[in-house]
Amino acid sequence: MSARKKAYTITVFLIIVASATLITAGCNKQVKFGTEVSSQAITPIENLVAKPADYEKKTVKIEGQIIDECPGGHWFHLKGSKEIIYVTLSGFILPQKVGKTVVVEGSLVDNSGQVALLGKGVEIK
Repeated sequence: MSARKKAYTITVFLIIVASATLITAGCNKQVKFGTEVSSQAITPIENLVAKPADYEKKTVKIEGQIIDECPGGHWFHLKGSKEIIYVTLSGFILPQKVGKTVVVEGSLVDNSGQVALLGKGVEIK
């Protein structure tokens, strides 16, 4: 192999490795919307649905998968291990993230007799 061809092969190899590194680094980045999500413990959605009175006037942090989302990004349904909760967002919108796992922090609200969360911060995992 000529020196020129060898240099070209090495250059192409380095470009591929660098590109793969950048793509992989970008995939692990957490994306945040709204206010900063605290480090408090995650409360299972099932607990909120079963005993909402225990969480009145408290900030809670939940985690689950977005299964449905408003086209405008103002609300979504979040599924925990068994239960689903309606999350409406306060002061920001969320781009389409159906299927993504997210952490949401906010406070409980009554949504026409159903337990819901007023989300103040969302972190995409």
